[in-house]
Amino acid sequence: AVFGEVSIELFDGLIEPLIGLRYFEDDRTTANGIDRTTNTPRPPVGDVYDALTPRFALNIRPVDNGMVFVNIAKGFRSGTTQTEAQVALAELVGVPTSTAIQPDEVWSYELGTKWRLLDGTLLL
Repeated sequence: AVFGEVSIELFDGLIEPLIGLRYFEDDRTTANGIDRTTNTPRPPVGDVYDALTPRFALNIRPVDNGMVFVNIAKGFRSGTTQTEAQVALAELVGVPTSTAIQPDEVWSYELGTKWRLLDGTLLL
């Protein structure tokens, strides 16, 4: 993974926008063992998963001891490949599945506030 973020303070630190970007690559290719009927190696199975995920944030500091923030980010989870044995075990207990599990992604949205109180001894 490679990532970076850029932010700038505006209006004497009152507002701080941030933009980030992350590139992620995950090689989930693996050998699938020995074929017991022919006693030969099975071909590799799996895939390479990659994603470009952005992040956007905005911090607003109306007073020295407090801030309000918004954070929006895209998340990604690689797919994977299960063995035939894993699929068979799952199906034994009634869970239909396949050897290939697809990747997924989600957008997260966060709104919050942070405060330093009692001369910095309490963070809320």
